[in-house]
Amino acid sequence: MKEYSLVIASNFLDHYMLSLSNELRKYFKDFYFIASEKLEEKYKKLGFNDLNNLDFVVKAYDEKKKAEELIYNSDIVITGSYAYQDHLNKRIKDNKTVIFYSERLFKDDNPLGYVLRYIKYNLRHYGDEKSILLCVSAYAADDYNRLGLFKGKTYKWGYFPEIKEYDVDELIKNKKKNSIIWVGRLVRWKHPDYALKVAKELKELHYDFSMEIIGTGDMKNELENMISEFGLQNQVTLYNSGMSPEDVREHMEKAEIFLFTSDKGEGWGVVLNEAMNSVCACVASYSAGSTPFLIKNNSSGLVYYNDDFKELLDRTKYLLDNKADKESLSKNAYKQIVEEWNSSVSASRIYEYVMKIENNKKFVPYEEGILSEAKCHK
Repeated sequence: MKEYSLVIASNFLDHYMLSLSNELRKYFKDFYFIASEKLEEKYKKLGFNDLNNLDFVVKAYDEKKKAEELIYNSDIVITGSYAYQDHLNKRIKDNKTVIFYSERLFKDDNPLGYVLRYIKYNLRHYGDEKSILLCVSAYAADDYNRLGLFKGKTYKWGYFPEIKEYDVDELIKNKKKNSIIWVGRLVRWKHPDYALKVAKELKELHYDFSMEIIGTGDMKNELENMISEFGLQNQVTLYNSGMSPEDVREHMEKAEIFLFTSDKGEGWGVVLNEAMNSVCACVASYSAGSTPFLIKNNSSGLVYYNDDFKELLDRTKYLLDNKADKESLSKNAYKQIVEEWNSSVSASRIYEYVMKIENNKKFVPYEEGILSEAKCHK
C-alpha cells in the first residue's frame, strides 16, 4: 500500500498543534510541519515554548525553497495561517488537494471587512475543486458560505491540546469545594469582568465560594479595581503574571467550575478543551467558536446564549446548588474530550479522509464530532 506524504503549513508550531502533529506522524511517515513565522514575543510571554526547532519542522523563513517544494509535491497539504501564499496558489492552480482550516472570518459587523474578504478569499481559493474547509469554529462554515466558498465542503474540526488522563472520581474528590476558575487573556471580548460580576452577585447572595482568574492583558488594572470596589479580596485571586500551560492545568484540576465568557471575537478558545479535560463543570458562552462543537448543553456542560449575563449567573448558581449534576456534567465533559475531541481521533479521521480521496473513493462525513458536517451556525 502506498504511503502518503502530508504537510501542515501554518504560522508556527505551538503546543496545541504539537499534539496533532505527533499523532499524524503515526499515519504519515513523510510528515512535515512548515512554519512561515518565528514565534512572536507576545506568545512567549503567554508561556508558549518555541517548538520550531523540532526535527520535523521546516522553517520557511529560513528555507523558503524547501518549503515551496514540499508544499507543491506532497500528496496532502493542510494549511491555516501561512504567510507565503504563492506556495499554496501554485498547488491550488494545478488542482492538487488542499485541506484548509480556519476560525470564523467575521468577528465584527464591518461591511467594509466583508467586501475586502470577499475579494481576498475568492482570489485565494480559486480552483478549489479538490479543497475542503476544516472549521475551527462553529461559525466558520457560515462565514465562508457567505463568500460563496466551500459550500457542501465544510467539516467540524478544532484545536487539540494534549490530553491528560485521570482517575476521575479521585480528581473530583480532591477538588476545592465550590471553586470557580476563569482562564484567558484579560481582554475585552473575553469578558473576564463577567466573572467578577458573577462573584459580586454570589457574595451578595451569601454563597460560600472561591474564584481564580488567570491571565495577562490590558484589563488587569480594571479587574484589580473591580475586586477592590466589590470587596472580593477574600473570594477572588487574580494572578498577576503569565503561567506556563502546565501550571494553568494544575489550577484547572483543582477547580470545580470553569467560566468561559468570550463573545464572537473568540475564534475557538482552547481553554474550554483543557477545562473539560480537567473534569470541570463548564458554563460556556454560545458565541465562542468552540462551544457549539464541544458542549452538549445539559449533558457535558451548561451553555448560555446571546452573551446574557443573567443566564451566566443562573447557570453558575445552579452548579453551586446541585452537587450531583455538577459532578455528572464534569464527568461527561471529560469523557467527551478523551473519547471524541482530541488529536488522536482527529489524526485517524484525517488519515481515513486521505485514503478515500487519494483512491478516488467518496468520503462520507462522520455522524458527529470531528469531520462530521459543519452546518451553518449564525
